[in-house]
Amino acid sequence: MPSAAPTVKATKSGIRIELTGLEELNAALAGISLDMRTVIIAKAVTEGAKPLVRYIKMYAPVQSGALRASISAKTLRNRKKGFAVAMVGPRTGKYKSGKRVKKGGNTLDSDQPSRYAHLVEFGHNRKKGGVTPARPFMRPAITAAGPQVARSILNGAQKGLNAAVKKYAKIRAK
Repeated sequence: MPSAAPTVKATKSGIRIELTGLEELNAALAGISLDMRTVIIAKAVTEGAKPLVRYIKMYAPVQSGALRASISAKTLRNRKKGFAVAMVGPRTGKYKSGKRVKKGGNTLDSDQPSRYAHLVEFGHNRKKGGVTPARPFMRPAITAAGPQVARSILNGAQKGLNAAVKKYAKIRAK
């Protein structure tokens, strides 16, 4: 199994985790069809997002519990280009008492963490003067989770490759 070194970079569109030292994995994926490669990469990215979600939830400040409850990951694939991306952060929707309110449910006194998570992370000025200080939770969680994310991505890639081999073996057996 190759070893990967994670680097964390802040960009305008979010925070990017890049892994270096994956030449063996790239070589293994080079001989696989684009569609199958996308499935393997999506599995790896999905597995890598799991520890990140756990760490962000652990670092998230709790007032009503809505922000912590809303943290999740979603993996998007592009089969034509052969890549996948995991988006980690608060889900849209309304939360009450730390639980998601179902559509048509009572939304009185509910929170929408996706609308204020950035204000908690970076702080903000108040309308009537004063400043609410930043309470970073995503950036420290990403830094702390980096090595575990790298291991999870590699394990996910291994699982995806094993599944691809089994699928290919079934196809060849027919």
